[in-house]
Amino acid sequence: MRTLGVGRWPRRSRRQGRGRVPGPVPEAAPTSGTVATLLERLQDEEGDRTQTYCELEAVLWGADSCLQCGVVNRLLAEVSWDLTADQGVTEDTKVAASDVLVALARSHFSFVLAELLAQLNAPGQISKEFVLITVGKLLSTNALQCIPFMRVVLLGLRTVLGQLGSGRILRAACGALEQWAKVVNVYICTWKGCSLPATQKEQLYESLSQVLCSVASTLLDCQEEEDKQAVIGAMTPLMRVLLHKEEHREHVWEQLLWLLHHYRTVQDTSRVTKSLLSFLEALEQAQIPVPKGKCLAISSVVYSKLTADTTEHSQEQKAELSQCILLQARICPEETILFLESQLGHEREAVRVAALGLLGALARCDEPAIAEKLPQVVEAVKRVCRDPSIRVRRAVLHFIRELLSANAQSCSAWDVVGYIFSEFSQSSSRRAAGLLSAQEAQEEGGLQGLCMDVLGSLDISVRGMAKLLWPRLLIYVMPAKYTGMLIPLSRCLRALAESNELTAGHEHHELDPDVLNARLQETTLTPHNLLARLLVVAGSPFAGSELQAAALLLMQSLHSRIHAAVGATWNTEIPLLLQYLQGGKGNIPDAAEWERRLLQFLRASLETIGDDAWIKRLSCALSQRLDSSASSSGEKVGSLPGSPLAAQPRGPRPRAGLGLGLQAVLCPRGLSALLPRPLPPAAFPSSRAERGWRKPIPASGLGCSPCAGPVAARQAVAASRARLVPLQAFLYKALGTTLAACQELPHVQENLLQHLTRAQPEEPSEAQGIISLVCQAADSHFGLVLETLTTFAATSCSGRGLRLSRRRKTPQASRRAEATCSAVMLAHSSMALRASKEQLLAHVEADIAGNILLLSISSSQNLQTNLAVVQSILEVGCAIQAVGNLGSFHPVLKHKLLLILQNLMKTTLWEFPAASLHLKVILALEQWSKLEISFSSKEICSLLSDCCRAILPLPSAAEQLGKIRNAEQAVLQLQSLHMATKALGRLMAVLLKTKPSPVDFVDIAEVLWFWLSSGNPWVCKRALQVCAQLLEDCRDGVAFQTRGAYLPFGALAGLLGPLTCEPTSSSRQLAAACLSSLLHIQAKATNRLLQTGDPASLCEGLSARSDTSQQLQTSIHIAEP
Repeated sequence: MRTLGVGRWPRRSRRQGRGRVPGPVPEAAPTSGTVATLLERLQDEEGDRTQTYCELEAVLWGADSCLQCGVVNRLLAEVSWDLTADQGVTEDTKVAASDVLVALARSHFSFVLAELLAQLNAPGQISKEFVLITVGKLLSTNALQCIPFMRVVLLGLRTVLGQLGSGRILRAACGALEQWAKVVNVYICTWKGCSLPATQKEQLYESLSQVLCSVASTLLDCQEEEDKQAVIGAMTPLMRVLLHKEEHREHVWEQLLWLLHHYRTVQDTSRVTKSLLSFLEALEQAQIPVPKGKCLAISSVVYSKLTADTTEHSQEQKAELSQCILLQARICPEETILFLESQLGHEREAVRVAALGLLGALARCDEPAIAEKLPQVVEAVKRVCRDPSIRVRRAVLHFIRELLSANAQSCSAWDVVGYIFSEFSQSSSRRAAGLLSAQEAQEEGGLQGLCMDVLGSLDISVRGMAKLLWPRLLIYVMPAKYTGMLIPLSRCLRALAESNELTAGHEHHELDPDVLNARLQETTLTPHNLLARLLVVAGSPFAGSELQAAALLLMQSLHSRIHAAVGATWNTEIPLLLQYLQGGKGNIPDAAEWERRLLQFLRASLETIGDDAWIKRLSCALSQRLDSSASSSGEKVGSLPGSPLAAQPRGPRPRAGLGLGLQAVLCPRGLSALLPRPLPPAAFPSSRAERGWRKPIPASGLGCSPCAGPVAARQAVAASRARLVPLQAFLYKALGTTLAACQELPHVQENLLQHLTRAQPEEPSEAQGIISLVCQAADSHFGLVLETLTTFAATSCSGRGLRLSRRRKTPQASRRAEATCSAVMLAHSSMALRASKEQLLAHVEADIAGNILLLSISSSQNLQTNLAVVQSILEVGCAIQAVGNLGSFHPVLKHKLLLILQNLMKTTLWEFPAASLHLKVILALEQWSKLEISFSSKEICSLLSDCCRAILPLPSAAEQLGKIRNAEQAVLQLQSLHMATKALGRLMAVLLKTKPSPVDFVDIAEVLWFWLSSGNPWVCKRALQVCAQLLEDCRDGVAFQTRGAYLPFGALAGLLGPLTCEPTSSSRQLAAACLSSLLHIQAKATNRLLQTGDPASLCEGLSARSDTSQQLQTSIHIAEP
């Protein structure tokens, strides 16, 4: 110790001299020379001292050799002077000087440490702050070199601590003491290799204990926040050292609990948390047992801090607090897990959520002691799964995800997969009820997304996962309420299929008893129900392409479960469907085309299967799903297999060569005389219980709470029905396609009768559904389906049946009967559109058109029924035209159909939406006029007059817009009127072109003459529209084969000429267009070429001009004789 002051210059003499100390400078190495040069600059106070120290530090860090002893002593003296100066030296200079000593210690550690200890033990009022800071730096950068000097350094630090109160020097001393304690920990880790005598070890521990007490007492006196933080930072490393000595551990535990008390006294508690975390890490590393009750005390303090409502923690602070509890669980698993389980029943939500999060983190732990406790943890979490709090429900799902990602075998006592699906369904029901606020609805939506994420993140390679998931997951494919989960569900099942977990040999291998029972008791999980369910999802337009693709992929993965024969077909067809579904090149798939492809895929699959018994069961599965989806719209009246209607005899066969419809038309007694009388009302079950139906699904389809108000319930029902409409439409088509593939004709007929009887055709979606069902089934069983439809019509739509419904005076029964007639008529005409030529030749007169005519006579005359009548007549005409003119169509039947159309045009007022009826009537007349119409010339003129009288004299556009308050309806009214006038013109042209034509152009002109000469401008304008369309279609001259046809040309041209001067521009253009077509027809008949300046060319110019003045000038030239 005699060398501690070597080279030290007295402070006063140096400050007085302020010059370089004389003396010889020995020759040195380049590094020593550089250091000596920089040292002289410091002694002579040349330049910036801070900069000089920085240069000196860089030289010392790069030096590879030791400096001469004299240079070292002079450098130590110079640096120590600046470190301990009370004033005159800036803080930056002191920091730079401290860094020089740390760099110098790299090669002269003992010299530097001796100088620093001398400064610590020096008497007098000198500044020791940066001396302590330098000691801390030295200990942190040279830990191994400090080990031999542990006791000496401790003595120096104890001396300083005994003289401190508070302030910066206290913080520096605590920092140095913290670094020293870390050095001691390094020493203890290499204890066996040290030669320190046992007595010195005991003295070291005793000194440490005293220092710890001194630091703790200092903490009591601290008032400043920074002082408290510094003292807390120094205590933890000291306690870690004392843990290694058993007789000091009790004292350490007392100090630790006392330290945790300062969670309440300090503002920033992160330092306390870090200290505790460091202490627990030391406990785990040293495997030191924890006294009974200490772990619980620590957990209580830390957990209360973690879940405190009054303190806002950062994510880092929360992670550190959580890590403290997790470390305790590794050290004391039983006590910590019991503590966390006890928090699951706490009244505060935040406490329960935090406990679930920590238990989930423990589930990932690979410690054997914790893994043994997981079944116990699962049972505890299972008890809180009914908690209504959405945060707790979310925390339970996070726990399940962590549990399944690490140890699926621990879930044997709890169906966690079922809980995931249950939570998804519960959230769906709450959102569908419409009673949540916007925030609550968003939270429930987030919970649904979490359910999907948890299921989607399952790794089947985890031990026990395949056993847990199969066959549980298949059960959740079926219910519609889990449709939103089908994407992750499909992924898991496909992964199981790829890992050969779904092969028949492993189906029941080592399954849990409860899982096996659930699998065997699930009666709906059949191949037919599975295919029906996946088809419904794939065909639903509300599902979205991703969900539809998931259903198809799952179908492909489970092909062996559905039917062994479809594997090759599906491996080829499903990728093509997926390719179309993805769109490709940014194209969005068309919904109608997608439905067509999917039904074609179903038909190809059924043809590949070729098993009527299997196809029959599939049709039953589709029927059951159809009944379930439609039950939300109200009760259905009908029968299941074995009901009276399904089992009734078909009655006597009609006369050969004539269908029932035609025989009824020609028979005064009607169709009811040829078929069995309809069953009495008592034959139809009045309730679902009588029919053996299952318990009805709630109206909303989503399990709405009965406490929901009537408004919310109606909204939920409306939303549910809106989503069920396209679902029912596809189900009807899929069922029809399946029945078309079935060759058991009695089953096909029975199934058709069931759905026709149970349908609610007053709902447009169901009316269209039964039409689709009939048409799809008729693709392969045209005669059978037509016979079934006729039987149903005779039973449900006969005149007697309709009169019976009216006598009941129930509006609902009357509406249903009328809607049933409309649907049956449209079903007949739709079948005609899809029929082949041979089928149409055999059935169009007697069984299709005849039945439509009879039903139109039997039904009441209201707008919807009239629309159905006209639409069905129009479609039959289109079907006949598509296959070619049949020629032999029964004239009486054709005449009656045309009379129906004429009467509708004559008796129906033009009111919205009746405009669509008039338009359809004209379109139907146009179509049937192409089929050699059987009217005389007088009858045709009367028909055309009735059409003109119904359309042309209607109020003007301004009056109609004022009368109809709804602007959208008014626009539709005017558009329909415009289309009707053009259609009437086409009808006249068709009548002229059809050979042999019963009318001539003279007759048509006479009909139009009255309206073209009308004094009402809007009537004249509509007549011009009809005339323009007529002449445009006849411009080729084909309709004018006789000389008499040209007789009215001159008079008509004389009438049209002045009309080119009408006040309105549109009327002038229409008149010009008529006159132009008329002159072109005449020129073609005389083989004359039109010249520039002819009236025809002037008319074309008038139509092309937009300027009003130019139009008027051209009109005058045209009108001149």
